[in-house]
Amino acid sequence: MNADWLDLDALDAPDGDADLDAADFSSFNVPSCSSCDGILKPDVEFFSRQVTVAAAADHRHHGLAIGHSRGLLPFLSKALIWPHEPA
Repeated sequence: MNADWLDLDALDAPDGDADLDAADFSSFNVPSCSSCDGILKPDVEFFSRQVTVAAAADHRHHGLAIGHSRGLLPFLSKALIWPHEPA
């Protein structure tokens, strides 16, 4: 899905994002859930959001990564997981 987007030559923006202002998104296919047909999202937390209590208790979720657009630094530490159950 969207294999032609791998060849996209985007400029680096000053904030580290890719500059895609001139990109034509009309051919981009958004993956959907096979159960509910909603937008499929990865099972990850972005931007320092806290994980749920259930995810923190499940040790399969303890492989975390800190990264930015130019690299990725993986780490693994239960001490760095702050359980949070939204109100």
